[in-house]
Amino acid sequence: MMKVLTPNSGLLQIKSVQPVVEERVIFNGAEQRLVQVAKDNKQNATGLYFEVEVNMPVVFACNNFFIGNLKPVVVNDILHKLLSDGHFDFAQFEYQKKSASPSEYTYDNGKSLPYFVEGTLMPTYAPFNFPFDGQIPKEIFEDSDDELADIKNMSDEELRAVTYA
Repeated sequence: MMKVLTPNSGLLQIKSVQPVVEERVIFNGAEQRLVQVAKDNKQNATGLYFEVEVNMPVVFACNNFFIGNLKPVVVNDILHKLLSDGHFDFAQFEYQKKSASPSEYTYDNGKSLPYFVEGTLMPTYAPFNFPFDGQIPKEIFEDSDDELADIKNMSDEELRAVTYA
Protein backbone atom coordinates (compact mmCIF):
# COMPACT_ATOMS: atom_id res chain seq x y z
CA MET A 1 0.00 0.00 0.00
CA MET A 2 1.37 3.40 -1.03
CA LYS A 3 0.28 6.78 0.21
CA VAL A 4 1.14 10.22 -1.12
CA LEU A 5 0.58 13.75 0.07
CA THR A 6 -0.46 15.76 -2.98
CA PRO A 7 0.54 19.38 -3.66
CA ASN A 8 -2.91 20.50 -2.48
CA SER A 9 -2.40 18.56 0.80
CA GLY A 10 -4.61 15.60 -0.03
CA LEU A 11 -3.48 12.35 1.55
CA LEU A 12 -4.27 9.63 -0.98
CA GLN A 13 -3.87 5.87 -1.08
CA ILE A 14 -2.36 4.89 -4.41
CA LYS A 15 -3.45 1.87 -6.41
CA SER A 16 -0.65 2.14 -8.98
CA VAL A 17 2.07 4.49 -10.19
CA GLN A 18 3.70 4.43 -13.59
CA PRO A 19 6.74 6.34 -14.87
CA VAL A 20 5.91 8.40 -17.94
CA VAL A 21 8.07 9.55 -20.83
CA GLU A 22 7.12 12.96 -22.21
CA GLU A 23 8.63 14.70 -25.18
CA ARG A 24 7.84 17.83 -27.13
CA VAL A 25 8.78 17.85 -30.81
CA ILE A 26 8.26 20.24 -33.68
CA PHE A 27 6.33 18.56 -36.46
CA ASN A 28 5.05 20.34 -39.52
CA GLY A 29 5.73 23.70 -37.90
CA ALA A 30 3.82 23.04 -34.69
CA GLU A 31 4.88 21.70 -31.31
CA GLN A 32 3.49 18.22 -30.65
CA ARG A 33 3.33 16.62 -27.22
CA LEU A 34 4.18 12.93 -27.02
CA VAL A 35 3.39 11.07 -23.79
CA GLN A 36 3.57 7.36 -22.96
CA VAL A 37 4.06 5.10 -20.00
CA ALA A 38 7.74 4.13 -19.98
CA LYS A 39 8.25 0.69 -21.53
CA ASP A 40 11.12 -0.14 -19.14
CA ASN A 41 13.40 1.43 -16.56
CA LYS A 42 15.98 2.40 -19.20
CA GLN A 43 13.76 5.20 -20.50
CA ASN A 44 14.23 8.79 -19.33
CA ALA A 45 10.93 9.09 -17.50
CA THR A 46 10.12 12.70 -16.59
CA GLY A 47 6.68 12.22 -15.10
CA LEU A 48 4.58 9.98 -12.87
CA TYR A 49 1.02 8.85 -13.46
CA PHE A 50 -0.91 7.85 -10.31
CA GLU A 51 -4.11 5.87 -10.06
CA VAL A 52 -5.81 6.54 -6.74
CA GLU A 53 -7.41 3.73 -4.72
CA VAL A 54 -11.09 4.52 -4.23
CA ASN A 55 -13.89 2.71 -2.42
CA MET A 56 -16.70 4.29 -4.40
CA PRO A 57 -15.84 5.69 -7.83
CA VAL A 58 -17.87 8.65 -9.02
CA VAL A 59 -19.26 8.39 -12.55
CA PHE A 60 -17.55 11.38 -14.18
CA ALA A 61 -14.65 11.89 -11.77
CA CYS A 62 -11.22 10.68 -12.67
CA ASN A 63 -9.30 9.26 -9.76
CA ASN A 64 -5.90 9.84 -11.28
CA PHE A 65 -3.28 12.53 -11.26
CA PHE A 66 -0.10 13.31 -13.12
CA ILE A 67 3.11 15.08 -12.16
CA GLY A 68 5.28 16.08 -15.11
CA ASN A 69 8.50 17.92 -15.94
CA LEU A 70 10.58 16.12 -13.33
CA LYS A 71 14.23 15.26 -13.79
CA PRO A 72 14.66 11.54 -14.58
CA VAL A 73 16.77 11.08 -11.43
CA VAL A 74 13.95 12.61 -9.35
CA VAL A 75 11.44 10.19 -10.90
CA ASN A 76 13.70 7.26 -9.96
CA ASP A 77 14.19 8.60 -6.42
CA ILE A 78 10.42 8.97 -5.94
CA LEU A 79 9.77 5.44 -7.22
CA HIS A 80 12.46 4.01 -4.91
CA LYS A 81 11.04 5.93 -1.93
CA LEU A 82 7.52 4.64 -2.70
CA LEU A 83 8.87 1.12 -2.98
CA SER A 84 10.98 1.22 0.18
CA ASP A 85 8.92 3.48 2.48
CA GLY A 86 5.45 3.27 0.92
CA HIS A 87 4.88 7.03 0.97
CA PHE A 88 5.98 10.30 -0.60
CA ASP A 89 5.30 13.98 0.09
CA PHE A 90 4.64 15.87 -3.15
CA ALA A 91 3.68 18.97 -1.19
CA GLN A 92 7.40 19.61 -0.66
CA PHE A 93 7.85 20.75 -4.29
CA GLU A 94 6.92 24.06 -5.85
CA TYR A 95 4.84 23.72 -9.01
CA GLN A 96 4.06 25.64 -12.17
CA LYS A 97 0.90 27.72 -12.17
CA LYS A 98 -2.18 25.61 -13.08
CA SER A 99 -3.13 25.64 -16.74
CA ALA A 100 -6.16 24.56 -18.71
CA SER A 101 -4.04 23.16 -21.53
CA PRO A 102 -1.05 20.79 -21.34
CA SER A 103 0.71 22.82 -24.04
CA GLU A 104 0.88 25.82 -21.70
CA TYR A 105 3.08 23.99 -19.18
CA THR A 106 6.81 24.43 -19.51
CA TYR A 107 8.50 21.16 -20.33
CA ASP A 108 12.31 21.09 -20.19
CA ASN A 109 13.26 17.74 -18.59
CA GLY A 110 12.98 19.13 -15.08
CA LYS A 111 15.09 22.28 -15.47
CA SER A 112 12.12 24.39 -14.39
CA LEU A 113 9.31 23.61 -11.94
CA PRO A 114 7.23 20.43 -12.28
CA TYR A 115 3.51 20.58 -13.02
CA PHE A 116 0.61 18.81 -11.30
CA VAL A 117 -2.66 17.80 -12.99
CA GLU A 118 -5.53 16.13 -11.15
CA GLY A 119 -9.18 15.21 -11.59
CA THR A 120 -9.15 15.25 -15.36
CA LEU A 121 -9.60 12.59 -17.96
CA MET A 122 -5.99 11.87 -18.68
CA PRO A 123 -5.54 10.82 -22.32
CA THR A 124 -3.53 13.96 -22.99
CA TYR A 125 -1.26 13.19 -20.05
CA ALA A 126 -1.07 9.40 -19.87
CA PRO A 127 -3.20 6.34 -20.59
CA PHE A 128 -6.54 6.52 -18.82
CA ASN A 129 -8.31 3.45 -17.50
CA PHE A 130 -12.02 4.02 -17.05
CA PRO A 131 -12.66 3.25 -13.38
CA PHE A 132 -15.68 0.99 -13.89
CA ASP A 133 -14.31 -1.56 -16.36
CA GLY A 134 -17.56 -1.22 -18.28
CA GLN A 135 -19.76 -1.69 -15.19
CA ILE A 136 -21.30 1.25 -13.35
CA PRO A 137 -21.79 0.41 -9.67
CA LYS A 138 -25.47 0.18 -8.75
CA GLU A 139 -24.80 2.24 -5.58
CA ILE A 140 -24.51 5.31 -7.79
CA PHE A 141 -28.12 4.92 -8.85
CA GLU A 142 -29.55 3.74 -5.55
CA ASP A 143 -31.30 6.47 -3.63
CA SER A 144 -32.62 5.99 -0.11
CA ASP A 145 -35.50 8.37 -0.85
CA ASP A 146 -36.80 6.50 -3.88
CA GLU A 147 -38.90 8.96 -5.87
CA LEU A 148 -40.41 6.16 -7.94
CA ALA A 149 -42.13 4.74 -4.87
CA ASP A 150 -44.45 7.78 -4.90
CA ILE A 151 -45.60 7.31 -8.48
CA LYS A 152 -45.14 3.58 -9.05
CA ASN A 153 -48.81 2.69 -8.37
CA MET A 154 -50.42 5.72 -10.06
CA SER A 155 -52.65 5.28 -13.07
CA ASP A 156 -51.72 6.99 -16.34
CA GLU A 157 -54.35 9.71 -15.74
CA GLU A 158 -53.03 10.44 -12.23
CA LEU A 159 -49.45 10.50 -13.51
CA ARG A 160 -50.35 12.98 -16.30
CA ALA A 161 -52.20 15.18 -13.82
CA VAL A 162 -49.21 15.27 -11.47
CA THR A 163 -46.72 15.81 -14.29
CA TYR A 164 -48.58 18.64 -16.03
CA ALA A 165 -50.08 20.29 -12.95
